Amino acid sequence: MFVRSDTEADDAFLNDSGSQYNSLVGILFCRTTTPLFNQALKMVTKFVHSTVLPGAADEIGSLCGAAVYANPERSVEILLVPIMRSIVSSLSESPCTGFSGSGVRTEGADFKVGLSQALESTVIYQLKVVADGVGWGGAALLPHAELIKKVIAAAFNAPSSKVNTAGNSVLSCLLGSLVLYYVTDDYPVGIDMDSSGIDVWYTTKWDYMPPEGTSCKWHIPGEAEKQFAEELVDLHLRGALCDLRNICQDDTQADISGQQKEHLRVLLLRIESTLFGLRACLPDFPYPDGEPAIATVAGAAGVPVGSSALREEAADTIHQACEYMLRKCADDTTLLKLLVSVIGAIVNYGNPEYKSWAANRGMLDADAKCVTETQVNFITNCHSRRRRRPVWIIVERTMLHFMWRASQVGWRGHLSTAPAHVATLSKDLLNLALHNYAAVRSHAGNKLEMLVKRYPMLVKDCIPKLTNAIQEEAPTEDAALGACNVLTRSPLMRFLMQDWNAMTSFLLAFLTVSIWKPLKRTMQSARFSFCLIFSFVEFLKNHFLWRKCHILL
Repeated sequence: MFVRSDTEADDAFLNDSGSQYNSLVGILFCRTTTPLFNQALKMVTKFVHSTVLPGAADEIGSLCGAAVYANPERSVEILLVPIMRSIVSSLSESPCTGFSGSGVRTEGADFKVGLSQALESTVIYQLKVVADGVGWGGAALLPHAELIKKVIAAAFNAPSSKVNTAGNSVLSCLLGSLVLYYVTDDYPVGIDMDSSGIDVWYTTKWDYMPPEGTSCKWHIPGEAEKQFAEELVDLHLRGALCDLRNICQDDTQADISGQQKEHLRVLLLRIESTLFGLRACLPDFPYPDGEPAIATVAGAAGVPVGSSALREEAADTIHQACEYMLRKCADDTTLLKLLVSVIGAIVNYGNPEYKSWAANRGMLDADAKCVTETQVNFITNCHSRRRRRPVWIIVERTMLHFMWRASQVGWRGHLSTAPAHVATLSKDLLNLALHNYAAVRSHAGNKLEMLVKRYPMLVKDCIPKLTNAIQEEAPTEDAALGACNVLTRSPLMRFLMQDWNAMTSFLLAFLTVSIWKPLKRTMQSARFSFCLIFSFVEFLKNHFLWRKCHILL
């Protein structure tokens, strides 16, 4: 069973790769009889409601997620609903900022004061458990739609950045549960067993293949689930974009207060969580005029929600917000990193699927080593035809393959021009990659690399600005280091190796640079091809006259 939560694990040793914890609890809940399941569910419910263990939130969340996966209807009603009511009740007595879009704000809602430490830890713990649980709820969550919306609104209204982030995970996992395709019976009951009563293991070759007609049950979102997802998109994506535009258009103040920065942060969190939850279900930008719509890889992450116009609206608003934030709060690294994440979620269509595929593939490979039969079976003293393994390993690998296909649908390397909104946001990422703070530069550089891999034609538009950042008469060290950080990325290096004019401008920029030592320290971690060029430039600087070098180039 995949880990669907977007929360960061803090020393979650049971969720480490190869621990078998997720597989074990999934098998126990899915294979047990109904009476035993009800008994186990009551014990888990009693433990979760009576104990608060913030340090074990990820492990307990996985436990609750396994229970919901095995029986969504009963687990949601008995396990999750009381926790959600407790969250709403606890936060209703605390100050409300109104940042969730409700417009209700109470006096004293200040992030400097925040919540009490005990209340904050309890609510964060409960929200993490709910996030893991709702990730597999699907249609079982529909009867409690109003309660879930209150939980999310209360989390975003709380004057605590940690609670806001935990609410972000709940919204993201909820949308994924409603609109994505996923297998609902990883551990099917009643499959073939051998004479000893043990499940038959399979392989994809020879005579150990699963019987013909063996299939999986998939979660296919219904109209009610899609409608609920549309309501969440209207509230937390369209509504947040509207509020963000209003803030950016109100440019009368010379500076913005700390409370306004917190409002911007919550708005960006709501936008980010909605985009990450929808993943590739929000349609991509349309093809530019005159460009053929060539099919690359067939795949779908889930049912379409929203339209391409909504993604374009988000791109326009975030571009406006980027200009506003670089002008008003360019020293706030938290806001700028969150802005970079939102830009990446808008332009890098399919990247959340690819990251999820990469993370779950590593975990599945580690788990499969413990439950995959070797070439020779020493237990029964007979040769095995291939590496046999349980059926749930095959099912999860199949789902991983579908996830990878969905991530590759958005590749646009065959286009000659990128969509206008993508080109605009790529310039914003490039500006952020030359920022004064290293954390912002690194984050923006990673997102820009993903973007130019998807749209290779954008590389040639980045080279002039990067070389100018290095060879200016009085370049800032931060901008020059940011330019070097971007130039070391493989798509740009590949372009430099193939385009002589770009290579010439790149070499000239390094020959005329005035801050050589900082750049030399930065380039020591570059790829081998870049090190060769760097050594060549250094040789020219030390052994030739500058004028002759320029003539030679």
